[in-house]
Amino acid sequence: MAYVPLTVFLFIIRLLCQVPVQAQTMNIRPEIINYTNSQYQAESQNWSITQSEDDLLFFANNQGLLSYDGASWHLYPLPENQIVRSVASDGKGRIYAGGFGVFGYYQKKDFGGYQFHNLSQLVRDSMFGAEEIWKIIPENNFVLFQSFSRIHLLHGGTVKTLVAPGTILYTYPVRDQFYVQVLGKGLFRINESEKLEPVSNKPQLCHGRITMMLPYGTRELLIGTEKDGLLRFDPLSGQITAFPTAIDQELKLAEINNGVKLADNLYAIGTIGQGVFFMDAQGQLLAGVNKKTGLQNNTILGMYPDKEGNVWLAMDKGIAQLILKSNVAYYKDQEGTIGTVYAVAIYRHTLYVGSNHGLYQAPYNQMAHFELTDLKEVPGITGQVWDLKIIDSTLFCGNNTGTYRINQTGIEKISSLSGGWDLEPLIDPKTGKIKKLLQGTYNGIAVYEKNKAGWKFSHLLKGTKNMAVSRVRIASDGRIWAMHAYKGIYLLSADSGYQQVQNMVQLPLKNPGPTTLGWCLFRTGDQVRLSGRTGIYKWDNASNQLVRDKELEAYLEPYDNPRAIFTDEVGARAVTSPSPKKTAYWVLDKDKQLHYKNPDGEWTHFALNSHLFNLVTGFENIVSINPLASLLTGEDGFVILHKTERTLPVNLPSPSFRQISLIKEGKDISLPGSFVQSDGTLRLPYRSNNLKISYSLAAYDQPAAYSYRLLGSPEDRWSAYSFPGEKELNNLSSGNYKFQVKSNLSDKIATLEIQVLNPWYFSIVARILYLLLLLILILVLWRIHQHRLKLQRQTMTLKMREALQLQREKNANQLLVLEQQKLKGEVLHKSEDLAKLAMELIKKKKALKRFKEELDQMKTQHNSVSDTLPIDSRLQKLSKSLNKYIQDEESDWQLFDNGFSKVHEAFFEKLVQSYPDLTSQDLRLAAYLKMNLSTKEIAPLLNISVRGVEIKRYRLRKKLRLGPQDNLSDFMLRI
Repeated sequence: MAYVPLTVFLFIIRLLCQVPVQAQTMNIRPEIINYTNSQYQAESQNWSITQSEDDLLFFANNQGLLSYDGASWHLYPLPENQIVRSVASDGKGRIYAGGFGVFGYYQKKDFGGYQFHNLSQLVRDSMFGAEEIWKIIPENNFVLFQSFSRIHLLHGGTVKTLVAPGTILYTYPVRDQFYVQVLGKGLFRINESEKLEPVSNKPQLCHGRITMMLPYGTRELLIGTEKDGLLRFDPLSGQITAFPTAIDQELKLAEINNGVKLADNLYAIGTIGQGVFFMDAQGQLLAGVNKKTGLQNNTILGMYPDKEGNVWLAMDKGIAQLILKSNVAYYKDQEGTIGTVYAVAIYRHTLYVGSNHGLYQAPYNQMAHFELTDLKEVPGITGQVWDLKIIDSTLFCGNNTGTYRINQTGIEKISSLSGGWDLEPLIDPKTGKIKKLLQGTYNGIAVYEKNKAGWKFSHLLKGTKNMAVSRVRIASDGRIWAMHAYKGIYLLSADSGYQQVQNMVQLPLKNPGPTTLGWCLFRTGDQVRLSGRTGIYKWDNASNQLVRDKELEAYLEPYDNPRAIFTDEVGARAVTSPSPKKTAYWVLDKDKQLHYKNPDGEWTHFALNSHLFNLVTGFENIVSINPLASLLTGEDGFVILHKTERTLPVNLPSPSFRQISLIKEGKDISLPGSFVQSDGTLRLPYRSNNLKISYSLAAYDQPAAYSYRLLGSPEDRWSAYSFPGEKELNNLSSGNYKFQVKSNLSDKIATLEIQVLNPWYFSIVARILYLLLLLILILVLWRIHQHRLKLQRQTMTLKMREALQLQREKNANQLLVLEQQKLKGEVLHKSEDLAKLAMELIKKKKALKRFKEELDQMKTQHNSVSDTLPIDSRLQKLSKSLNKYIQDEESDWQLFDNGFSKVHEAFFEKLVQSYPDLTSQDLRLAAYLKMNLSTKEIAPLLNISVRGVEIKRYRLRKKLRLGPQDNLSDFMLRI
């Protein structure tokens, strides 16, 4: 009785558990981003992938461990440059890696990359050195390292080795169980005692090579085999059955190699020969990714779902990222057949695409089933297509060679004007009907009018000839906003029939440049607006000038200085909404990222991945294809923007500082760990004040641009956003700094505090030493100053004494001089008297001599008379008396000599000492010369003639050895 209810119960449980609940069919479109070995600078072959707790990705590569942070790649080889076969993160800072005869973990250094810690010495198994580690699984209690015959369990500092009873392919963790297939033996698992115990030895599990094992439903396993396709296995009942899919044959031929479960109803299966298959839980193929669709290689050696829900592939050639979760669907022209897309339109269930190659078309139902390969060239329209517009139930195509009309009757060329850039309807504000069509062309503004046969080219608007008009917008008052391709933007007023321009104003744009790139004309309500680098503008009729539209700028904050703005018609023309707040807007910001603001004022952000898609600057074009999606044109295809899917992560962290190195002599060297403080602050010696800082945000859906600033320096303002996540700080002065960086994907700021120490000559010890030296110097200077003061006092005293003595001597000398002057005066006076006396004596002698001569003459005369004897006696007596005076001439000279000697002391002594050959006559002549007497005056004194004096002077000169140029009288005066 008890057996039946139990059987029924188990049957019901099985029915409920073994088959997943039917889910709605998913539409996925994996976008492929390839990374070649030239990009990551390592070998082509990669084996496995993991992601760390800080979102970095790591790859097992033939050359070592690769790391990728969304911006830069780094390679970390194993100790003996072995191939890294397996890699796994424990989520606690360790990246475990294994290869041939080695396993261990990489751990991040302080701002200096990763360092490998070898754990191989913990293994005691003799076979370890001859095997490779193919699988690593970190768990709470141990870390599992698996080779083809051994399983090593790492517990802290010890390793326990499990020897399998045969060859192991891989170990699979499923629902806290570790399943191991032993070839020829069946399926095993590691029990709580850390031993291998058998689970099932069914033939499919013994002989088929299991390469994938994933959870299926609530208790079953989805098993992938190398050549036998997929199986479902129930570990509780042991039942195993084939899992039929729509791609059974493809899976068997391609050889399943690995797989991942991405959601309850989504599986990704990697193969050896056909890339990746995406299928749901019912086995329906959702998408395929292979070399034909853009992969570098079809051999998938490893797969890993990252934290953002995307899948990374480790391939036999390169690495790939498959973006699954995005509100942007990329339609990329891999072969370059379509070219650069400028315009699109959906007309009568047909998708038309205009590119630089021509016009293409494809049947259109919904984009989920559309591929670019569906597009076929439209015959007759080749070359550059600029514009596709649906106006008045007619599709117009602006081409390089003219303009075409496309409707249900076919294709017709309605204008041969070159370059149909932009076609706009002129609407009657009263009736709402289209009056005319205006088109910007290479040669001016073309006017089209409608007749019974439809729209036809009418004429060229006079006044616009030879104007290259790339954009045209018509305001509700009929004025034309015309963007010249090179010269700026003009506001035109035409006559009522739009035959000619009546008024033309060139708008005063700031820095328009050589072209109008960076400016955009768009509609809001029934008005035209102009957006650009400096804001959003409108024409003010009251002041007749261009003014800022501050209301619209405020509504579109923080994107009030966009590259371009487009209004979203959402199924109807925006002219039906006069208020800007009832219009939906597309805003392309300065970083080329797209934002959508719906009529309810809600923003949706779109991350345009530059690896997959690039805009055509100046020719951006967005077209609504339905209320939920729009199409954006670009290089090599276009993208579909899903307006209601907000998949861009809103809680992105701040950038992380990945690596910091010192720069010395132009080379990067590792940052010593001693420079990093416990709180993460860098404390740098002054001689190490040149840094290179690498930073990144681990965001892989789109490249992140970075802005930085250095607080505490002149670079304290945020820099412009740039893509290289690297900055060099050179020649930092001593002080405290804060290096801050942020990304364009998040407002969160990462801060690195840097302290540059003072140079050794400004250190605390040096300052104390300087203070001591200063004190010593002050003391020495004070001592020197005191000594100098003492010396100065002594010197001053000595100088005063000397000055006093000198003054005394000077006074004495002055007295002596005065006395000498007085004596000299007296001597001179006496000398003059002596000279006068001598002269008088000379004169007397002369008189006497003449008198004697006269007496002698009288005597002679008297002798001639006979009686003159008595007279004669008297005369003779007189003559004798006179002779006596005359004979006393020598005594007179002696008297003169004595007087002269008293006046001129030592004169004769000097002459005699210097010239001993001088006679008394020579001395007498010298004395007369000393008295400055002339030759005539000297002659009677010597009682000789003037000639005799001259002879004596000559002889005296010879004795004195005077030259012809020497004056004898001057010589005597100098003695």
